Amino acid sequence: MNVRAESPLKYAIWNQYNLILLGGALLISVALGSRVPLMVAAVGEVLWLLIGRFAPPFRRWVATQAQGQEAERWAGETETAARALDPDAAARVRSVGHAAAEIWRLAQEQGLDHTLGTETRDKLGTLVHAYSRMAAVYQRLTRFLGDSRTSAVEEELVRLGQALADEKDPAVRLSLRQALAVGQRRLKQLEQIESTRRTLEVKMSTMQMSFEYVRSQVFSGAGADELVGALDEMVTAASFVSEVEAEAAASLSRVRVTTTTFVG
Repeated sequence: MNVRAESPLKYAIWNQYNLILLGGALLISVALGSRVPLMVAAVGEVLWLLIGRFAPPFRRWVATQAQGQEAERWAGETETAARALDPDAAARVRSVGHAAAEIWRLAQEQGLDHTLGTETRDKLGTLVHAYSRMAAVYQRLTRFLGDSRTSAVEEELVRLGQALADEKDPAVRLSLRQALAVGQRRLKQLEQIESTRRTLEVKMSTMQMSFEYVRSQVFSGAGADELVGALDEMVTAASFVSEVEAEAAASLSRVRVTTTTFVG
């Protein structure tokens, strides 16, 4: 497992045992009124920073610590993205976040992180964020469709159609035709929202499969170029998120206006 070049030095300095020894030497020097313990500790510190920090056991420990911090960072970012979602949507976001974290961990273990750089790590984070935005739109559309059932509108249209067929008064017939027109427009809008929701569901599933594919590729030893290429394709595929957010907001707004007219 690889870590950044500055990591061993940072961990060597702030290692708790190193700090305890330095602090202990300082206290002994003060207690004895002698600089000797502190000078001995200083010599030991120099040797530790120059030689000890390169010892294989210490470097393995540093790598483990760095991996743990990276895992905590991924978990925090994913949890932030999932926090505002319903349990089902949040679970899907966490699954994608876990896959992204696994991809980066495997890349580190294979020494690809130095070649890929932080840009690739940021792409993975961007994809998780884009997926959480998709999940938020999907959740919003699902909630709306749950409150505005297409079947209820269809039933109302049947009722209005029957009333129009039975009605003889011209003025009432005109009102019924207008109500039918509004209801048909509302039904069409609901069907469009359902189509958007289903399309979004397919894209979300596709992105999940893409994450799994990239993870399997890195696990099987794919190179940096292959990983970057796959992630670039995913970023391009996810670029529609802003468009679908705007489309969903506009569609919901239109339906609310039509609903108000229909009810009124």
